[in-house]
Amino acid sequence: MRMNFVLYGLTGVLAVVVSCMDKKSQDVAISHTESRQAERFDTLTFTSGIRSILHDQQGNYWFGSDQEGVARYDGKSFTYFTTADGLSGRQVISIQDDQSGRVWFGTSTGLCFFDGKQFVPVVRTEEVFLTKADSRQYSPWETDTGDLWFPGASNHELIRIKSGELFTVKNPFGIPENKNPRDYGITGLSKGREGGLWIASYSGVVHYDGVNTIRIDDEAMNYDGNEIYIHVRSILEDSKGRFWISNNGLGVLLREKDSVIHFSSNLGLVRGEMSGAHSPEGTLMHVFAIREDSQGNIWFGDRDTGAWRYDGKEMKNFPLNAALKTQHIWDIREDREGNLLFASGDRGVYMFTGNGFDRVF
Repeated sequence: MRMNFVLYGLTGVLAVVVSCMDKKSQDVAISHTESRQAERFDTLTFTSGIRSILHDQQGNYWFGSDQEGVARYDGKSFTYFTTADGLSGRQVISIQDDQSGRVWFGTSTGLCFFDGKQFVPVVRTEEVFLTKADSRQYSPWETDTGDLWFPGASNHELIRIKSGELFTVKNPFGIPENKNPRDYGITGLSKGREGGLWIASYSGVVHYDGVNTIRIDDEAMNYDGNEIYIHVRSILEDSKGRFWISNNGLGVLLREKDSVIHFSSNLGLVRGEMSGAHSPEGTLMHVFAIREDSQGNIWFGDRDTGAWRYDGKEMKNFPLNAALKTQHIWDIREDREGNLLFASGDRGVYMFTGNGFDRVF
């Protein structure tokens, strides 16, 4: 029986400023050049799945693995980094770069950044109110284009990176008593086009702008929480203001003009029960990744059926490779050259060719 998503009111927003380059952080940072010589190989050698991709401002590709740390490709060779090099965790769930060029790694056990020479873990210093330059207190939910967001150390906080500084922000929803905390683990964050932030947990999604809230959960959708229930894996607000929610079992929900539809079901892409079993060919039920490309197409990465593209009129399926052990897609990214890259659960990274895929990493 799945537990319903319950939203608690915001009782106050505190921010914790973190100095990214203070002496304390530098003392605990571990330089891969000083601690040990990082291993170099000519090909991507991960044996676990690829969870995340980034093409950074310097042209390097970063690939986060499911259990083996991260790899950087500089156009010539791969360099591998693990916790022995200062990386915060073995499972790299998300990679983002900020306006200064620092690359941030959200792992299953913590957050750190790479400044070009070393990994620096997030270290808290003092608690202050988040303020503008004129010292007037303002809401951290006034999101900016350059902001980066990550889940915090617990489900009770979020980490915002703004203009090179880090702040922890109180999560506007909590875990109800007698509920399973695992159902409230944060699975996605997406900035709203009109401000505020979409926050996804396994049990549902909430949008919060400092004043108003929008909930999308079992109760809001009139799901029984048993035979049919929300299990969110990723979210996206696209350039048209549509809000997409991917689920492991339910498929895709779409919020448009204040109404929410079961998108996968409406297109006839749901068959059978919402179970952990392998879903049939031609279904879109176990979706772990959503991305909008530069042409406005919406892409979905399914656990069992590979990639799907929605151009606003037609949905089309593109399986990765029939020879793979799994069609699971963890992440979808468009690089700085316009190539669409898909992170496979079967180790490799694939590029979309227009009709299919080539493995490129």
